[in-house]
Amino acid sequence: MTTPKDGKQIANMLYHAGVETLLTVGYAEIGKKVLRRPAPKVDFNMNDVVMLSIDILLAMATKDMLIKQEKAQAEWSKERTQRLDFINEQLQKEHHAEHTFFEDVDQAMKQYYYITSKQLTPLSPKPKLSDFYTPSEDQKNREIAFVVGDYFNLFRNMKDNKLIQEIEDALNFKGFPKQIEQSEEVENDEEWPKEVVEYDLEKLKDLEYLRDHTIILDDQGSQKLDKQVANIISKGRHFKIQLVFLAHLSTDLNPKSRNNVKEIYITTGNSIKFFHDLKEKFMIKDLSSFSRIEYGIIRYNLNRDSFVVYDKNYKKIHDSSANKISTRSDFNIGNFLNQQNFEDLEKSEIVNFLESQSPINVTEPLLLFYLNYYLIQNNYKPNMSKLKNILGDYYEENKTFKSKNIVPLIKVFKEGYKEITK
Repeated sequence: MTTPKDGKQIANMLYHAGVETLLTVGYAEIGKKVLRRPAPKVDFNMNDVVMLSIDILLAMATKDMLIKQEKAQAEWSKERTQRLDFINEQLQKEHHAEHTFFEDVDQAMKQYYYITSKQLTPLSPKPKLSDFYTPSEDQKNREIAFVVGDYFNLFRNMKDNKLIQEIEDALNFKGFPKQIEQSEEVENDEEWPKEVVEYDLEKLKDLEYLRDHTIILDDQGSQKLDKQVANIISKGRHFKIQLVFLAHLSTDLNPKSRNNVKEIYITTGNSIKFFHDLKEKFMIKDLSSFSRIEYGIIRYNLNRDSFVVYDKNYKKIHDSSANKISTRSDFNIGNFLNQQNFEDLEKSEIVNFLESQSPINVTEPLLLFYLNYYLIQNNYKPNMSKLKNILGDYYEENKTFKSKNIVPLIKVFKEGYKEITK
């Protein structure tokens, strides 16, 4: 068994390796502020990752409402506490309950009426998230995330990344920086501290310096396309740079950015016009039929022209590619146990199969990771020594993981292996 410290390191490693960049960065930026969901445990249950991922996307769309709800619930709790204190005080004064002190306000109100025959004003119900959503606020609350690139296949603690840390310190953000060029508090260039702008833009010029980085650009509706950002869009793929644009409308993204988008994450609670504009700008299928789903998420892959829809309970309710997946009639995922090299057809079938089992994006460098994780979790029994060599050679060759990072990865596989062989 691993120590708690080792377990945390392993969980972090798998979390960063197995979740797409948008979701990982989103967790650090939004999750600990609003959701307070803990990081995945060492067992790395894929369902937990899916739930966490959708939580983050929902938080992007509903963070204002969540903040309002939190404040309202605090007031609600305060009101109930005051009511409870009042009841206990009154009953003590009237000597109706010398040996009784109520801790539950609902029970206290019932007993107060029973003892005194006095009806107190009913308390308001606990505030729900939907209490803070109205159609007039639709413009404010919707969010779209546009993802350029899908290279997130490396183990990197982004908090240790020098540039990310420097930008974070310069802009006084807590967690990962939401945006690089602008801040919501700054209305125009004259108000912005000049030394910070020059410092950041100077860093953005050097693409080699930004290698393996993810850059989050928020509030695209009010942000012009900077020359350095345009340069990253054009050449960033050569340096494994990924951009994530956060916006309210499809029209918020300029044509140059729009033409390079690979995936779009969309909240369902939007108007028909919103989905119509999205369809026109990106030449995608009409998604307006999903607008009535409350707090759902649509994940659209532009390269494959396919999408998956999830409801607020994290359940996959529609998969447009489900009827497109074609595999051989004798296809058996277990045939690839302890295998490292695959033919093109085999690789395609494996990817289709794994993506049909869970809402993951199986990129080339992570193929072996997802394949073997699935096999272990589904009672296949790989040769762990051989698996260690396969993964070590594979990730060293692809420069995705350093060889020393394979050891904790294998430890996690072993824990799963122990569970299925009991």
